[in-house]
Amino acid sequence: MLLYIQHLSMMHEEHSELLLHPIIRPPNNNETDARIVKIFIILISFCVHIPFIVCDYYYSYVNCICLHKTTNELLITMQNYLQVSCYTQVSILLSFCVCFWGFHPKQNNSSVFIIIYKSLCVFSLLWNITGFILFWKIFYKNSLCNTKNITMYLFVTFVIKLIGNFVYINKFNK
Repeated sequence: MLLYIQHLSMMHEEHSELLLHPIIRPPNNNETDARIVKIFIILISFCVHIPFIVCDYYYSYVNCICLHKTTNELLITMQNYLQVSCYTQVSILLSFCVCFWGFHPKQNNSSVFIIIYKSLCVFSLLWNITGFILFWKIFYKNSLCNTKNITMYLFVTFVIKLIGNFVYINKFNK
């Protein structure tokens, strides 16, 4: 019996060494930290874009006559502008998330999504300038919209969007 106990204790010592090594290697702390930072930045990006997406979508489908006015030079209504702006922002947000999540500093990142993202940002700048011209030429100049909240939203959103576009372009040129 004593021999059997000694044999078990020797087997336990041999196998305890195997038990100390993990079966699944834990991820590198740098990789985990990078993922946490990426998730945090993506969440911030969602928090910044979602209010504009929701408001553009809401105001584009509000039954207001002033949103359907157009000029002779531009055959675009403010409703068209808001709808395209909403869908462009959704596309920019999704392409940013795909590009940013897949970004690895050690790899070449000439991805199609990066090209799409940059193209959407340039289109957004041009679209916002078009909308800004439409707003100043029709809405603000002629005071067409009696609804203060639509006019105020459009004014504030143009200022914020144009500042955001120019910050992106400035960052892009560096």
